[in-house]
Amino acid sequence: MKNTQSRLAAHHFSNSNLSWTSFTLEEHYQLHEMLIFLTTLIDSFLLFRPSFSEREGLYLRKMSIPAGWLFDNKVRIPLYKNRVIALGRLPLEQNNRRIERIQINNSRVSATHCYIWHIQFDSNTNSICYIKDVSRNGTLIGGKKMGKGNFSILRNNDVISLCGGVHFQYLANTEAQVVEVGKPSSIKDWVILSDIIGVGTFGKVQISFHRKDIAKKFYAVKTVQYRKDDRKTRVEHYILSTVNHINIIKIEESIIDFKNGVLKMFQKLAIGGDLFSYLSQDGDVLQGLNESEAVFALYQVCSGLYYLHSKGIVHRDLKLDNILIMGAPLVYPHLAIADFGIAKEIPVVATPTNKGRFYMKTMVGTAEYAAPEIDLGANIVRKKKMGNRKPKFIDDFFFENSGGNKSAYYTEKVDSWSLGVVGHILFSGVSPFYSTTVEEIINKSKLGKIDLGTSKWKDVSPISKIFIQSCLQVDSSRRSSISECLNNAIFTSGGRKELMQRLLREAIHR
Repeated sequence: MKNTQSRLAAHHFSNSNLSWTSFTLEEHYQLHEMLIFLTTLIDSFLLFRPSFSEREGLYLRKMSIPAGWLFDNKVRIPLYKNRVIALGRLPLEQNNRRIERIQINNSRVSATHCYIWHIQFDSNTNSICYIKDVSRNGTLIGGKKMGKGNFSILRNNDVISLCGGVHFQYLANTEAQVVEVGKPSSIKDWVILSDIIGVGTFGKVQISFHRKDIAKKFYAVKTVQYRKDDRKTRVEHYILSTVNHINIIKIEESIIDFKNGVLKMFQKLAIGGDLFSYLSQDGDVLQGLNESEAVFALYQVCSGLYYLHSKGIVHRDLKLDNILIMGAPLVYPHLAIADFGIAKEIPVVATPTNKGRFYMKTMVGTAEYAAPEIDLGANIVRKKKMGNRKPKFIDDFFFENSGGNKSAYYTEKVDSWSLGVVGHILFSGVSPFYSTTVEEIINKSKLGKIDLGTSKWKDVSPISKIFIQSCLQVDSSRRSSISECLNNAIFTSGGRKELMQRLLREAIHR
């Protein structure tokens, strides 16, 4: 895998000419062409490398290639999926693990003028190239001014104009794109573009905008099959229509297309992708975050879950893929929980020993994140008996357990377990119970053995380790509730609560 720091190395820009710090323009171009050749040659020998992903089960992904390029004269700057390029005056020393800078020595260009990045949610959909203007004097796409704080989608051959005669042309890597695209359409006052950013058993997600919106602000539109007797769709629609929390995705409008039997839910577009792509950064393995970043991410997810539980809603499928990044994928991003397809809204069942608990018995969730008491192993046995009627994705389950042990209930603490798995990955880049088969994953989660003494955890504080352990207790009666998680020292000690709230305000308005 290519070193991410060598992708752009030391670009400098002055008077419309790019050059390397240590190389002439011609040498830089020749070196870049040689790197592309060597990468292709290595790919031909290695062919495929295993990739850790719960998104499509176990699959093999080819080594990364550029999703597009920025051109200036003869120089082309490669753009990789889930990596952010920053154009501006700031020196290269301001690079960090999220931003690779191209320094532009022009007084009319802002310190950071704009961000450019590619996002790809699924391997069977095209990546989308976004640009966000954060400049004082403006960024133009095809001669049209964007406006500070706004973002746009870059199309093949678009010309990006900064100030002082600085121009780049964007070229998409069409050879790396998938063949299948959606069809543009419209419904009422909404225009739906051909871009498909997500597909699954639920349907598909495309990009849209409101016809009456002069700024043409983009939204995501999720299209699912609709039947009046489909409880799953009705529950998801109801939840997303009624919730109102900064860390939960919300529907702006929903439209039932009775003619085609579909429901279209329009919601804010997550231009930063999801936590899975954020951690992978176009690599073949997940990379853990710095502890402060991981704690801030967990705080947002925990806040969203606390709100849901206070409304009698249990998510039941919390995972990296269902946690969206609402802004540019920079450090300390704004997160929102999404995908309530198997969420449960139920009245609170009070008992003498468990006041205020939710009780459920449906075998549901994703094995890698599912609490052991959900007992997905029993569902695997059932599915094996089904023979050819197995679902497409073996790690996703939805089975109404109408028989069996009537006392086999579980509570809202299944969300605490999933939060612990997410946290484990955020801190270390490693899934605690990951294995090569779903059966082994389930068996490992039932044992609940986690090792926080490896080198991956050497820079993580005891407070954070204790938090993860409190979430990943096999005995749910000993496991922290979401309320207890939110009040844990990881979020409250030493003025952390005020810091978390300030970081969230900054992330929302960034």
